[in-house]
Amino acid sequence: MKRVEVFLGPTMCSCSGVFSLRDQEKHSQAEMLIAILKDHPGEVDLVVYDPSEDAAYGEYMRKLKGYLRQAGEDELADRAAFSIRQTTPAITVDGKPAYFGVVPDIAGFLSELGLSA
Repeated sequence: MKRVEVFLGPTMCSCSGVFSLRDQEKHSQAEMLIAILKDHPGEVDLVVYDPSEDAAYGEYMRKLKGYLRQAGEDELADRAAFSIRQTTPAITVDGKPAYFGVVPDIAGFLSELGLSA
């Protein structure tokens, strides 16, 4: 079973600016990927982090910063709140950073995981 963590970007955030059409598109693509991954419950352990959930925001930022550092993106990790639009959506696979700031092609990503669409 693959563990996939998806870090959604904020839809409203005073520290990182206005939610643009490009941000909306990335968010929609991430939501589509999440929906498809949910169709593989026995094959994918899916965890979704949403920064709009106040109670989970601290954990969201801690984990996102850790993955940024693991990927060698120390500068982005140091200013994670201000670079959140640039780094999300973020996707990890089995605890390893896979994508930051983009959503992969869904069919290609499923193939990477060894799944079919």
